[in-house]
This record gives sequence, structure tokens and C-alpha cells, in this order.
Amino acid sequence: MAPVREERASASLPSAPASAPAPGSVPTATSTDAKSDQELFDAAQLAVEHGDKARARATFIELIQKWPSSSYVPSTYVALGDLSFEAGDPPHMKEAEQEYLEAVKSPPPANRGYGYAWYKLAFVYWNRGDGSQALAAFKRVIDYGAQYPQAANAGKLRVEALRDVVPVFAQVGNATRAYPFFRILAGSDPSAIAMLESLAKTYSSSGNLPGAQSVYQELAVRDAPHACVHGVHARFSVPGANQAAEDAELKKCP
Repeated sequence: MAPVREERASASLPSAPASAPAPGSVPTATSTDAKSDQELFDAAQLAVEHGDKARARATFIELIQKWPSSSYVPSTYVALGDLSFEAGDPPHMKEAEQEYLEAVKSPPPANRGYGYAWYKLAFVYWNRGDGSQALAAFKRVIDYGAQYPQAANAGKLRVEALRDVVPVFAQVGNATRAYPFFRILAGSDPSAIAMLESLAKTYSSSGNLPGAQSVYQELAVRDAPHACVHGVHARFSVPGANQAAEDAELKKCP
């Protein structure tokens, strides 16, 4: 399955290009500056809404340069990361990676964009073909959601990361190790079982029938109430399987 560029989650606040200075590298602005950090952030957000990405980027960078200690800096790096991510080409995706990585340098819960930045980093890595790093980034999102359930978007991001981790695992993971990995991520057996079912369907739809068969066989053991259904799917996860025959067998399951 090819990587998919996702935009489902919404950032609380927005990130900056590789050319922008890191927080702390420029003296903090004084009260004589024309605009405060909040005014600059709001102006940049307004430029984004109006489609003026060049002006938005310039204003976000100005905020970082003039207010390196501002609480808006992490969200500013997130916003710049989004601008780079939306461009989609490899050079901009590299910039997006650097910008999101700047954003996660500030820890939660004060950093409201922390979970979102890791979520988008997962897609940066997935688009780049680095499934292992994508899995690690999704795990960060899931852990964040579990640790800070009251944080804005934390629950939504955790749910989406648990879903999105499945197709990535299908590309780079070992089917026989899926359950323990999912169990650790999900934190509950029912959720891990649901992820296994999704993995089996992903394997089947992508033509990885041995992987699908392996997962269905494990489901038949771990999901006893539906063992018959999983067992039938396992038996028919072979080349040339007859769909009508499988449907007939499924009807016999309790």
C-alpha cells in the first residue's frame, strides 16, 4: 500500500523552515517592538486563511526571530511544518521534518501542538518510505494521548494514530509479532483484537495472503467468540479461493 498524505487531525496552533533560527538563538524582543508575539502569530494565521503562504511564512519566521522565548514558538514551528508538508515535494518534506522536530523540543502539556507534530512527522516518514520511523512517531502520539488525555486533540490523535499504524505495520512489520505490538500500543485486549482484524483485512486487500492467513489464525485463538469466522477467513486466505464457498462456510458459523 502506498503512503497516504493525511490531514485528518487539526493543529491547535501552528512550525519554520530550516533557515529560521532555533529558539533562543536571537535575543528576546523588547517592549519597543511594533508587534507582540500574539499579534504576529494572529497575523500569520490570518495570512494562511487568506492563502498568502509567503506572507504567512515570513511572519511566522519574524515571530521566532523576535520572540524566541515565546510560548507561541512551538505552535509556530508546527504551522510552518504544515506549510512545508502541504507543498509535498521532497525538499519541502525535509523542511517539514525539521520544523516539526523543532516543535516537539518543547514538552507537553504546555506545548499544545506536541501530539499533532508527532502525528505529522509519522506521515513525513511514511511518505519517505521509512516505515520504522513512522511507527515510532505514531507510538509517540499514542503515548501522548494516554499520558495527557485532557489535552486538546489528544484523544482524537490517539484514536487516529492507532488506526493509521496498522497499514504502516502491514508494510514493515512481522505478522507473527503484530498482536504483542498492538497490545502494548492499544493498552487493552479488545482494541488490540480490533487492530489485528484491520491488519488481516489490509493484508488480504493488498494481496499478502500468507500474512492475512497468519493473522486470522491468531485471531481464531485470541478472539474465541468469533473463532469460527476467523477460522473460515484463514482457510480461504489462499490463492484462487472461491468467494461463494467462503460465504457459504461463514453462514454456518454461530
